[in-house]
Formats: sequence, structure tokens, C-alpha cells
Amino acid sequence: MNIEDIAKDIIKKLQEELDFQRHNATETLRNSFDYVINEEYIKILGSRILTGLEIEIRGAEHSDFVENSTRPHFPPIEAIEDWIAVKGLDLNAWAVAMSIAKNGTPTPGGRSIAPRRTDYVQYVADNLDYSKELELILGQQVEVAFTNWAKEFNSINI
Repeated sequence: MNIEDIAKDIIKKLQEELDFQRHNATETLRNSFDYVINEEYIKILGSRILTGLEIEIRGAEHSDFVENSTRPHFPPIEAIEDWIAVKGLDLNAWAVAMSIAKNGTPTPGGRSIAPRRTDYVQYVADNLDYSKELELILGQQVEVAFTNWAKEFNSINI
């Protein structure tokens, strides 16, 4: 396993959790994830020493709304119409938008059978541990810290 494998594994776990929570109608969010690997070095006596490693996982703009739910707001009707069409539901887009405007998302009493409807990123973060893999890859003990998670998710850094 290398650093890229870890990034791809995190993305796979995020996608699996989105599927479990049934946030997969259009698969826009599910298919939006990508990653960037950033390394920091210092130079000592001509040798480069790795001092920091960041795997940044990025997702679609609306990923934080799926993670944290939303306050009441009026959503774009076109997005609601697309969602209704993909789901094959017999719903009035304006009625759905008015419910979101009143209740936010996910809406109370919604049709989902998923036991969890928010916190997909936090759930994945709580169940990740790549310490051993990173120690093998880097050849040194590492401290793994997850930052920019749940409440302000737009990327995952380890």
C-alpha cells in the first residue's frame, strides 16, 4: 500500500457510506471525490527530510450540506426536479422545495430507510486508522491527525 492507495481507500469508504445513507440518487457527490497529496520537507546538510504529509480529499460543493444537513432554505427547483426524476417519485417539486424551506434537510419523516442520514464524513473518519500503513511507507513513527472534517467539510487531510 502506498500514499495514493490510502487516498483511494478513503474515497472508496466515503462512497460506500454515501450509498449506505442513500445519498446516491444522481451520484453527483459520490463521483466528485478526488485527492491531492502534499508533502513538506526540510533540508538539512543536503538531505531532504519529510516533515509533513497531507492527503487532501475534495468533494462537490454540496458535500457539506449532505454531511451536516441544512437549515431551512429554498432550494433550486431544477435540482429538486432532477432529484425527483432520478428517484422516479411522483412528487410535486414545489411541494418538496416548500418542505425544505420550512424544515431544512433531511426532512423529518422523509422516505429514507437509512439509519443514518448525515455525518457520512465523520462516520468514515471515526473508523479510519492508517498509522501502521503510513509507518511502513515512511519508515518512521507517525502521528495521524484528521482535520477539516465534519462541520466544515470540503476536504479531508491526514
